[in-house]
Amino acid sequence: MGKTHVHSMQNFFVPLALSVLVFLVVAFPAHSQTTTGIDLVSCSPNVPVTAEKKLETKQGDILIFTCTLTNMGDAKAAVLLSGERAKENADDTNADTSVAFPVGILPKETVKAMVPFLALFENGTYRYVISLKDPVDGHSVGASLSYTGALNASGASISGATLDKREYTSQEIATLELSVAFPKSDTAEKSSFLLDVMTKDQKGTVCAYVVGSAPVLESQATYKFAMRTDDAACRIAAVGVVVKTKEGFPTDSRDIPTAVKGAAQSAEAPESTQPGMWFSIIILIVALAIIIGYGVWHARQSFTPSNTL
Repeated sequence: MGKTHVHSMQNFFVPLALSVLVFLVVAFPAHSQTTTGIDLVSCSPNVPVTAEKKLETKQGDILIFTCTLTNMGDAKAAVLLSGERAKENADDTNADTSVAFPVGILPKETVKAMVPFLALFENGTYRYVISLKDPVDGHSVGASLSYTGALNASGASISGATLDKREYTSQEIATLELSVAFPKSDTAEKSSFLLDVMTKDQKGTVCAYVVGSAPVLESQATYKFAMRTDDAACRIAAVGVVVKTKEGFPTDSRDIPTAVKGAAQSAEAPESTQPGMWFSIIILIVALAIIIGYGVWHARQSFTPSNTL
């Protein structure tokens, strides 16, 4: 009875202690989780900023904001330093890049933390928003800072791109007539641009690269290539043309619809081999018939009674 009573008391106190612990954690959370008293004082990008808070970005720039955070409270604080970038006047208004980094701040302390963004390649106007967020629920804490940056990289643009035919056969040589408008800048060199040409299917998947990094030296030129695919299942439906810088940044592109016969071969055997295949099947059937017939005849001979005098 004594042991039973002791076990009963243990079974009672264990859940009671756990309940009290959970209550204390909920009612009095750890100081390191509070976000009260944190201020986002300032952020400084690593690129020039105009008086209108416009960022001067170049193609391929990795933009980094160095931010100052201050904890004016009396307890240790933990926050997320968040950065979002979205292209303005775009069909998709969601942020194309979103980053967040945890930052711990002691009472009355000021710290610096960095928010990096991926490199920019596509021209347009972008909005950057730096803010603090609660590490538990993700809600914004305090005021945010925003900047606007426009990327307008000078580059060669395609003014015309045509093929010599509308339809080709597989591996046929095609001719691309390309017209390119070079930048008007005096420092721009025509030899600083390259050309990529690729065959694509209806979904835009690349079937094969048929011209790779060819120098674009003239405003009007022709390029020849084989209308091919590296994947037999890829049916060519277009030819993609891309003009890029020597660093690999695309400046303009075009897709030219086309049709290619025999771009994807079926798995059937050629007609020339099918008569031979049928002849082999007939020979096999005849051979099986002879073997089976001989077996039946031999079995009958084995069971025929012998005539003895």
